[in-house]
Amino acid sequence: DWETWELSTIDNPTFSLVEYEVAKRQLDPDVFAEQYEGKLISRRGLVFKFDETKHIIPDNQIPPEVRILNTAVSVQPGGQNPSVAVFMTYNPTQNLYYVLDEIYDEETIFTDTVDKIKVKMAGKNLIGGIITDWANREAQTKLEKAGLTVVVNDTERKLGRNPALAARTQTMQSILKIIDGMPRIVISDKCIRLIEDFKKCKWPDSPREDADRLVSEIPLLKYFQGPQALAHIFNFIGKT
Repeated sequence: DWETWELSTIDNPTFSLVEYEVAKRQLDPDVFAEQYEGKLISRRGLVFKFDETKHIIPDNQIPPEVRILNTAVSVQPGGQNPSVAVFMTYNPTQNLYYVLDEIYDEETIFTDTVDKIKVKMAGKNLIGGIITDWANREAQTKLEKAGLTVVVNDTERKLGRNPALAARTQTMQSILKIIDGMPRIVISDKCIRLIEDFKKCKWPDSPREDADRLVSEIPLLKYFQGPQALAHIFNFIGKT
């Protein structure tokens, strides 16, 4: 008493082939298959396809001219989870994002993280303001009291909490996609904890849960703080 079928987005004759090809090129393959080709994609296991040979760069191999570019700073405040700040820049000549540094604070108050951000920002030109979680007003207030300009993603505010988390997941899956053999983002090997997050972040996998995970579901938070911090930047500037 049932039937099943699959339809691709381009089976709709009014859908833009240009948009379809752009999505195919930029999105994570699993996300593309699910969102544009109507596939049921298993979400068991690791959330991110992180290629250590492509996505990690020795800190001493980062070009000096990259280090003096304007810096974007983002913070994912903690509570029971770590507070994470990331420092990233973009080199237009290479069309490449560089994650230069991290702060990864566990079992400490958020004010300590704010103080460390100010130290690391000394002598650097900040792009915009400190980007942070729109839902954590307390953290925003502490950043502002420290004299830092704070910006949030209003689009996420309209989505709501869990859909915003899901959007951050999809953003980082897309940014990590290797295109024509080249990465879109590289992370300094000194960012040990951020790299660990990308390598270990998993989907919930209780025996009572279905094997097929929906994109609206969110990863386990234990190794999700670092990826969230980076996603704040990309979602804010609209680069996915």
